[in-house]
Amino acid sequence: MLLVLTTYLFQQGYIFTPREWQQEDFLDEAQHVLTTLNVMPEDEEDGKKVYRVKPVHAMYMF
Repeated sequence: MLLVLTTYLFQQGYIFTPREWQQEDFLDEAQHVLTTLNVMPEDEEDGKKVYRVKPVHAMYMF
């Protein structure tokens, strides 16, 4: 579903804008997320609170 939705967004002219912790290439970033779906982050990372909701695996900016 992720790749279907992003293919549609790219066809509509949207451009992936990665955050500083995301990979530059969307397909590389999506593959990374899909292979780590069951890995939950720690409560804090570099002094920042981590968003801990199981149904949300990643957020992308287009």
